Amino acid sequence: MVTIGDWQFPSSFPPTYLPGPAGAELVEQTLFNGLLGVDPGLDFYGDLARSVPSPKPIGAGMDVAYELRPGLHWSDGQPINADDVIFTWQVTPRTEGYDQISGVDKTGDLAFTIHFKAVYPAFGLLFPAILPKHRLAGVDRARLDTDAYWSAPSVVSGPFMVAESVPADHITLQRNPRYGDGRAEQPLLHHSPYLEKLLFKAFATKSALLSALKAGDVHVALQLDESDRAAGARLQSVPALSYEQVTFNQQSAVWKDDPQLLTALTEAVDVDGVIAGPLQKRAPAAVGPISPQLDWAYNGDLAPPHVQLDAARAMLDGDGWVPGPDGIRAKSGRRLQFSLVSLAGSPLRESEAATLAAGWRQAGAEARLQYYSPDQLFGSVLAPGGFDAALFAWDSPADPDGLFATLHSSRVPPAGANYSRCSSPALDADLVAGRATLDRARRGAAYRDLQAQYRKLTCEVPLYQRLDIGVSSRHLHNYAPNPAGPGNTWNVADWWIDG
Repeated sequence: MVTIGDWQFPSSFPPTYLPGPAGAELVEQTLFNGLLGVDPGLDFYGDLARSVPSPKPIGAGMDVAYELRPGLHWSDGQPINADDVIFTWQVTPRTEGYDQISGVDKTGDLAFTIHFKAVYPAFGLLFPAILPKHRLAGVDRARLDTDAYWSAPSVVSGPFMVAESVPADHITLQRNPRYGDGRAEQPLLHHSPYLEKLLFKAFATKSALLSALKAGDVHVALQLDESDRAAGARLQSVPALSYEQVTFNQQSAVWKDDPQLLTALTEAVDVDGVIAGPLQKRAPAAVGPISPQLDWAYNGDLAPPHVQLDAARAMLDGDGWVPGPDGIRAKSGRRLQFSLVSLAGSPLRESEAATLAAGWRQAGAEARLQYYSPDQLFGSVLAPGGFDAALFAWDSPADPDGLFATLHSSRVPPAGANYSRCSSPALDADLVAGRATLDRARRGAAYRDLQAQYRKLTCEVPLYQRLDIGVSSRHLHNYAPNPAGPGNTWNVADWWIDG
């Protein structure tokens, strides 16, 4: 049995309401499969679907015709068919991408067509987990996401199924004997899983997880960062589709009516100090929100941002912010202080935050550091806008259209995840242009311009390009970090262990 450890552990596993990275790595790969998958080279491949379809423009929209692999079965032996896909569409919240679908029509037992109201080139990212209609159709849809089924899904399509679930402690999985059905011709993951059992184990802290890894009690450790090391384990790091950044709430009362102040504070973000200090130069500086791995959309003409303390001080002087006896500036009797929020439990983030606060203090501003759990940070702080600045990483999908939900002005919560409340006609135009065509060259041009426009704004300051840190036992074979989708459990059916 292979043990996977995580220090951010979900309590339930509904694929359409994923509770965070740990939920994705457990749900979307080990328990449920989607229409398509993404390999480590960021290429799509057919998973439940027989192949990657080609969209067909229809008027202002497009159709995407899929065919499922013949012979696929749920873990209880029932066939996986088009009815399951249509059911999944019916119960999926109309979030980014799904809101572009006008309907799904069945064209055969295994065939169906997804109709899009407009061109949507990132269609391959949708439907990462198909749900069993025969098991869930009788559940009240208003309560589907809280149904007891999700605490230990009893009918699954992935390589493993739940044998035991102890909330907040562990989940034991056993091989799904029906997983290999219909997969003989699939180019990837075409066989039943090699492992008989898989254990997901929860740890209270990252340090406890690392100690277990060092002791040999854990074979794979999830949710590690660039500062983590574990003696005796195999470390594989690959560029990730995510970037560490500082988000500035454009509606914060501290600077809402003082744009020069906000510009000065963005100039004083100590990018260089973070990379040289807490990060110890283990990852490259980020130039913007698109990873160099997406080379067709990446703007290689841009240079990373650097701290500009002299320029920041000059702007603050010109804006009437006067240094006080302790070095912190004030204006009209108001002290220059603001909050910087981030995730609790990460020594690297805490060190980064302290470095950023020290840089702002040199410019004459006081940053008050506040830390929250993932649920609190994203649900109770960022979404309602109860913060000034935030330090976290954006995990991007394998298509830059994912930026629509985080940067377009129409996606301020609750409509999306534009936590900065960014509003830029230039960004909006590039985001719309990037999803308005299937021509990759034209899309790439739009996204390259987007990165140039992004750098002119005060919505975010990119720090560094994150790495996907894969830490595993030397006895585990075929473990291959994947920067896309739910991550490093993407090929769990291929894993095997010696000894």
